[in-house]
Amino acid sequence: LRPGNYVFQDRTPVRVGVSTVQNVSLTVVATVVSTNAHYFIIDAGSKVLSADTARGSGDFGSNCYGLVFREHEFDEVTTEPTDFEWTLPSGDRTLCFEVKKLSEEHGWVAHAPAGPATSPQVGDRVTILVNHSCPVVNLCNRLSVKTKDGSFPKYIDLISRGCCQ
Repeated sequence: LRPGNYVFQDRTPVRVGVSTVQNVSLTVVATVVSTNAHYFIIDAGSKVLSADTARGSGDFGSNCYGLVFREHEFDEVTTEPTDFEWTLPSGDRTLCFEVKKLSEEHGWVAHAPAGPATSPQVGDRVTILVNHSCPVVNLCNRLSVKTKDGSFPKYIDLISRGCCQ
Protein backbone atom coordinates (compact mmCIF):
# COMPACT_ATOMS: atom_id res chain seq x y z
CA LEU A 1 0.00 0.00 0.00
CA ARG A 2 1.36 3.40 -1.00
CA PRO A 3 -0.76 6.13 0.52
CA GLY A 4 -0.43 9.59 -0.89
CA ASN A 5 -2.08 11.78 -3.43
CA TYR A 6 -1.77 9.24 -6.26
CA VAL A 7 -5.44 8.33 -6.00
CA PHE A 8 -6.60 11.97 -6.03
CA GLN A 9 -3.94 14.01 -7.84
CA ASP A 10 -3.88 17.82 -7.52
CA ARG A 11 -2.29 20.85 -9.17
CA THR A 12 1.30 19.77 -8.49
CA PRO A 13 1.44 16.82 -10.93
CA VAL A 14 -0.68 18.82 -13.39
CA ARG A 15 1.79 21.72 -13.30
CA VAL A 16 4.81 19.48 -13.87
CA GLY A 17 3.11 17.67 -16.73
CA VAL A 18 2.67 14.17 -15.31
CA SER A 19 -1.11 14.41 -14.95
CA THR A 20 -4.04 16.28 -16.46
CA VAL A 21 -6.85 18.27 -14.90
CA GLN A 22 -9.29 15.52 -15.88
CA ASN A 23 -7.20 13.00 -13.88
CA VAL A 24 -7.65 15.06 -10.71
CA SER A 25 -10.40 13.33 -8.75
CA LEU A 26 -10.45 15.63 -5.71
CA THR A 27 -11.80 19.15 -6.00
CA VAL A 28 -13.63 21.39 -3.56
CA VAL A 29 -17.09 22.77 -4.33
CA ALA A 30 -17.77 26.08 -2.56
CA THR A 31 -20.42 28.79 -2.62
CA VAL A 32 -19.87 32.52 -3.11
CA VAL A 33 -21.06 34.19 0.11
CA SER A 34 -20.04 37.82 -0.45
CA THR A 35 -18.37 40.18 -2.91
CA ASN A 36 -16.52 43.48 -2.78
CA ALA A 37 -14.58 45.63 -5.25
CA HIS A 38 -11.50 43.36 -5.26
CA TYR A 39 -12.65 39.84 -4.34
CA PHE A 40 -15.53 37.43 -4.18
CA ILE A 41 -15.61 35.48 -0.94
CA ILE A 42 -16.22 31.71 -0.80
CA ASP A 43 -17.18 29.45 2.10
CA ALA A 44 -13.95 27.44 1.93
CA GLY A 45 -10.87 28.64 3.81
CA SER A 46 -7.69 27.16 5.24
CA LYS A 47 -9.65 24.50 7.16
CA VAL A 48 -10.71 23.04 3.81
CA LEU A 49 -8.14 24.11 1.22
CA SER A 50 -4.99 24.12 3.38
CA ALA A 51 -2.47 26.93 3.32
CA ASP A 52 -0.24 25.33 0.67
CA THR A 53 0.45 27.60 -2.27
CA ALA A 54 1.29 26.34 -5.73
CA ARG A 55 4.90 25.97 -6.73
CA GLY A 56 5.78 28.19 -9.63
CA SER A 57 7.63 31.06 -11.16
CA GLY A 58 5.18 33.90 -10.55
CA ASP A 59 2.96 33.15 -13.53
CA PHE A 60 -0.84 33.05 -13.29
CA GLY A 61 -1.84 30.58 -10.59
CA SER A 62 1.59 30.48 -8.92
CA ASN A 63 0.95 32.51 -5.79
CA CYS A 64 -2.49 31.32 -4.80
CA TYR A 65 -4.28 28.65 -2.76
CA GLY A 66 -6.13 27.09 -5.68
CA LEU A 67 -7.74 27.85 -9.02
CA VAL A 68 -11.47 28.59 -9.13
CA PHE A 69 -13.85 27.72 -11.96
CA ARG A 70 -17.58 28.11 -12.37
CA GLU A 71 -18.98 24.75 -11.27
CA HIS A 72 -20.92 24.14 -14.49
CA GLU A 73 -17.77 24.67 -16.61
CA PHE A 74 -15.27 22.57 -14.67
CA ASP A 75 -16.02 19.27 -16.42
CA GLU A 76 -14.85 20.88 -19.69
CA VAL A 77 -11.46 21.90 -18.26
CA THR A 78 -8.68 19.74 -19.69
CA THR A 79 -5.55 21.81 -19.01
CA GLU A 80 -4.59 24.27 -16.32
CA PRO A 81 -5.24 27.84 -17.51
CA THR A 82 -2.26 30.15 -17.87
CA ASP A 83 -4.31 33.36 -17.57
CA PHE A 84 -7.60 34.64 -16.18
CA GLU A 85 -9.25 34.49 -19.59
CA TRP A 86 -8.93 31.33 -21.68
CA THR A 87 -10.77 29.06 -24.08
CA LEU A 88 -12.59 25.84 -23.23
CA PRO A 89 -12.27 22.88 -25.63
CA SER A 90 -15.80 23.74 -26.84
CA GLY A 91 -14.42 27.06 -28.11
CA ASP A 92 -16.27 29.11 -25.49
CA ARG A 93 -14.28 31.85 -23.76
CA THR A 94 -14.38 31.77 -19.97
CA LEU A 95 -12.57 32.97 -16.86
CA CYS A 96 -10.50 31.27 -14.18
CA PHE A 97 -9.80 32.89 -10.82
CA GLU A 98 -7.14 32.62 -8.09
CA VAL A 99 -7.78 32.11 -4.36
CA LYS A 100 -5.49 34.88 -3.07
CA LYS A 101 -6.20 35.02 0.69
CA LEU A 102 -7.52 32.64 3.34
CA SER A 103 -9.03 32.84 6.78
CA GLU A 104 -9.97 29.60 8.51
CA GLU A 105 -13.51 29.62 7.09
CA HIS A 106 -13.34 31.80 3.96
CA GLY A 107 -11.32 32.29 0.80
CA TRP A 108 -10.82 35.60 -0.98
CA VAL A 109 -10.86 35.03 -4.73
CA ALA A 110 -9.48 37.83 -6.93
CA HIS A 111 -11.76 39.21 -9.62
CA ALA A 112 -10.43 38.93 -13.16
CA PRO A 113 -9.00 42.15 -14.64
CA ALA A 114 -12.38 42.83 -16.29
CA GLY A 115 -13.82 43.42 -12.81
CA PRO A 116 -16.53 42.15 -10.45
CA ALA A 117 -19.29 42.02 -13.06
CA THR A 118 -17.56 39.05 -14.74
CA SER A 119 -17.11 37.08 -11.49
CA PRO A 120 -19.40 34.50 -9.91
CA GLN A 121 -22.04 36.18 -7.75
CA VAL A 122 -23.43 35.50 -4.26
CA GLY A 123 -25.07 32.07 -4.24
CA ASP A 124 -23.11 30.75 -7.24
CA ARG A 125 -21.22 27.49 -6.76
CA VAL A 126 -17.61 27.17 -7.86
CA THR A 127 -15.16 24.30 -8.19
CA ILE A 128 -11.64 24.69 -6.80
CA LEU A 129 -8.70 22.82 -8.26
CA VAL A 130 -6.65 22.35 -5.08
CA ASN A 131 -2.90 22.80 -4.79
CA HIS A 132 -2.31 19.82 -2.48
CA SER A 133 -4.91 17.08 -2.04
CA CYS A 134 -3.36 15.35 1.00
CA PRO A 135 -4.21 18.01 3.61
CA VAL A 136 -7.61 18.61 1.99
CA VAL A 137 -8.57 14.99 2.67
CA ASN A 138 -7.04 15.11 6.15
CA LEU A 139 -9.06 18.25 7.00
CA CYS A 140 -12.47 16.91 5.92
CA ASN A 141 -14.85 14.49 7.64
CA ARG A 142 -16.32 13.08 4.44
CA LEU A 143 -16.06 13.19 0.68
CA SER A 144 -18.92 13.64 -1.77
CA VAL A 145 -18.83 11.45 -4.85
CA LYS A 146 -20.01 13.29 -7.97
CA THR A 147 -21.40 11.28 -10.87
CA LYS A 148 -21.16 12.19 -14.55
CA ASP A 149 -24.69 13.65 -14.46
CA GLY A 150 -23.54 16.14 -11.80
CA SER A 151 -25.41 14.63 -8.85
CA PHE A 152 -23.86 13.73 -5.50
CA PRO A 153 -25.54 10.40 -4.67
CA LYS A 154 -22.89 9.05 -2.32
CA TYR A 155 -20.77 10.23 0.58
CA ILE A 156 -17.67 8.54 1.97
CA ASP A 157 -16.92 9.05 5.67
CA LEU A 158 -13.20 9.46 6.32
CA ILE A 159 -12.60 7.26 9.35
CA SER A 160 -8.90 8.10 9.69
CA ARG A 161 -9.28 11.84 9.19
CA GLY A 162 -6.79 13.79 11.27
CA CYS A 163 -4.94 10.64 12.37
CA CYS A 164 -1.50 11.65 11.09
CA GLN A 165 1.27 11.01 13.60
